[in-house]
Amino acid sequence: MIKGLHHVGVVVSNLDEALKTYKTALGLEPSYVKEVKDQKIRVASFKVGESTLELFEPTDPGSTVAGFLAKRGEGMHHIAKANTAPGARNKRSQ
Repeated sequence: MIKGLHHVGVVVSNLDEALKTYKTALGLEPSYVKEVKDQKIRVASFKVGESTLELFEPTDPGSTVAGFLAKRGEGMHHIAKANTAPGARNKRSQ
């Protein structure tokens, strides 16, 4: 059963520039900005109510996120739902 929205993932081409825009639009500072080397991305996370908005930028032109960006451009990459069932995994919709 779906409990709510866990997070929304948004691909950006330049995380530093996107941070300026999203900070102003949301009036919030990111909870964190970090590199996730195994996924070849930099991520910024904003807590918005009970959900999170994640902005991510590819760090390697051969990564899957870079491929997504090249094919579809900046924008929503996935939505992760929060589940109520014990042990249920969040499923991503693309």
